[in-house]
Amino acid sequence: MIAAGLFEEFDKTDNPTINEISQEDRLKAEIDEFLADDMARAFDIADVEMPDELSGDNYEQAMDAAREALLTYFQENPKEMSVHLYGNLNESVEDIDGVLDVLKKKDGELKGPEDQKYMIKGEWYTWKYSQFDYVIFNVIRASQTKPIGVVAVQGHHLDYKVMEKYNLEKGNSWIAGVESYRPRYGDSSPMDANGLMEICDTITGGHSSYAKSFADYVAGGGE
Repeated sequence: MIAAGLFEEFDKTDNPTINEISQEDRLKAEIDEFLADDMARAFDIADVEMPDELSGDNYEQAMDAAREALLTYFQENPKEMSVHLYGNLNESVEDIDGVLDVLKKKDGELKGPEDQKYMIKGEWYTWKYSQFDYVIFNVIRASQTKPIGVVAVQGHHLDYKVMEKYNLEKGNSWIAGVESYRPRYGDSSPMDANGLMEICDTITGGHSSYAKSFADYVAGGGE
């Protein structure tokens, strides 16, 4: 990301017109990087519908609309720049720590927080119900609406309707009976604390369903 200090450099000029243009150009550059780094979260803030394809006229129109909406949003809410453009993790969000406490007590194992990975901001966690049933997510505490970004979900008998609800699409899995889901847009799928809990409940429910099916299969003599 472009350093916030670049804005301060142009605050020193005596020409307000040059100062205004320079800051807007740098804000536009920050917005472009925000869209590249976390497209789903950027479109959510812009309140613009995500394009179905990542190329073509509809894609370009959606990106232009998102850029314009984000430019207006950050100009009208300058304090939000440090939250969404500079990755400030100092502000607290209700329910995040509560959800993490629940996951610590829930069957399974919560690992984290870990440092930033793969150029995605935030605290990284993995909640593992079993060896093949887990969710990987990051937490950006400065985000006031959807502070959690799910990066990957894997498990048995996962409810595809829940996955669709949170813009997670089915990917390839090389383990029999195990399903794998990844974000449809960007590197993570943003959601609130309740969304993460719904994902975790789907993992546990799917595991139980698969275990029962397998037990019935064995009890039936493999038929």
